[in-house]
Amino acid sequence: RLAVDHPFHTLYPLYALRNGEVGGAAARGSKAVHEVASGAMEHRADRDKVAAAKALLDTLARCPHMWRSPERAQLVADVGGVVAAYIELSNLPHSANTDSQPFPQALRRRLCVQSVPPVSLSLPVDPSCAYDPTSLPHAARWHEQIAFCGGINAPKVVKCWDAGGTCYKHLVKSGNDDLRQDAVMEQFFGLVNALLAHDRGACARGLCMVTYKVVPFNPTAGLVEWVQDTSAMADYLLGTNRNGGAHVRYARPGQTSFITACNTLRTAGMERDAVRALRATYDDICAKFPPVMRHYFLEGWRSPRAWAAARTTYVRSVAVTSVAGWAIGLGDRHAGNILLHNPTGAVVHIDLGVAFEQGRLLNTPELVPFRLTRDMVDGCGVAGVAGPLARCC
Repeated sequence: RLAVDHPFHTLYPLYALRNGEVGGAAARGSKAVHEVASGAMEHRADRDKVAAAKALLDTLARCPHMWRSPERAQLVADVGGVVAAYIELSNLPHSANTDSQPFPQALRRRLCVQSVPPVSLSLPVDPSCAYDPTSLPHAARWHEQIAFCGGINAPKVVKCWDAGGTCYKHLVKSGNDDLRQDAVMEQFFGLVNALLAHDRGACARGLCMVTYKVVPFNPTAGLVEWVQDTSAMADYLLGTNRNGGAHVRYARPGQTSFITACNTLRTAGMERDAVRALRATYDDICAKFPPVMRHYFLEGWRSPRAWAAARTTYVRSVAVTSVAGWAIGLGDRHAGNILLHNPTGAVVHIDLGVAFEQGRLLNTPELVPFRLTRDMVDGCGVAGVAGPLARCC
């Protein structure tokens, strides 16, 4: 009944379940998880769920009389074709030594289906179930090039436009990037937003999490909505090559570099009395490598009112994401997995594959509840953690 009444919210999860055995028992994609000493973190397909999803999809496809209209009855085949095309796209080989390659025309044509909205489009649930595929936006054309992001699996970036000119940017992942847990995390963050929306104090402060759509197609392929107007915190602080950024722009005389600090800390860890050497080296690095996150707001917002609003948004979003991440045991929170929403100053967390305290099982266990490093605190202003951050937590 859910598939018939709400096809755009139900068919993609059903296809992901049906494809649960595609690619074998895939290990979780994050590089951090591959460092886990125990081999108990592999995801195994539940064959009963795979069979049930396949049977349900077959029934929906064979019985058009169950649907409200012939157009909606065709959705099972149309969505299945889009899923198959995305899986094929995710498996396209990456051309060596290039940041982009042509998007095959045959694949682009298969992804232009009039009855299927762009996968990253978040449709509100309609209590009347009156979804009309012919009135919804759909991908009318695709960019002719596929771009590649950095990372072990080189995820692909593709763009499409609907008939009205609205652009939809997608990150298509493959290989060891199993997005099923990311999808669950985004559902949890949506629940957090729903709970905050019913709290008077949270509403008064505008507390919420920036969410984005994650659609897994099978254990080794999936799609992530591109979060527009964002940049990685690591890129702002250190530059894309980790030898620039704000830490270089605002460097003081005698300040050490990020790369030098990392190498020094790594060397200290090899000494006989590693714990004492690491602590002494860390204290020395802190003195020679001061935080600079406060400059992000001075650079981006020139008027005092806009600056104060952006920093307040940052502090409140740090509070919400920290507590929500702690509640769900979210790990792997390095600065590359935290985005800055440039129009507002809010933080956005991505790559949510290390959760439910899995970080404690890494070779170097993650023991902190959330990321609250010196640069994170520096962005909170002179009050640090004792001001709005503590009140919002």
